[in-house]
Amino acid sequence: MFSLMWIKHEHPGNSVGIYVTDFHASVTFPGGSTREVDGKAGKTFWRAPAVTHISTENLSDQPMEALWVELKPGLGAADSSEEEVLRKTEHDWTKAVVDRDTLFLDRILSDDFVGWDYEGERYTKADRP
Repeated sequence: MFSLMWIKHEHPGNSVGIYVTDFHASVTFPGGSTREVDGKAGKTFWRAPAVTHISTENLSDQPMEALWVELKPGLGAADSSEEEVLRKTEHDWTKAVVDRDTLFLDRILSDDFVGWDYEGERYTKADRP
């Protein structure tokens, strides 16, 4: 078995990922809950809310490879006011998802909204988590 583990790290919200290889992993979150994740090479997805992992362990006998495009604080913003608006919108969106505030989400998401959850599964505004 190819054993590899990453320690605590954080992915900001509003990021795009693509699995480069197939993989099977166990992810541990704050509070101790775990989730097994299967990645399929070529699958892309959008991560809206930020996520923190306490650890990620490769459960397969092959290397895990994925590419992420993430907005990091202070990088790429045209000016601080635009960055503040983006950060507030992202914060409000994440809070609405956590609080299951469907009224807020209905207001900010377009009817043709498409997103991808943590495992790369596609969802629409009507069937969002």
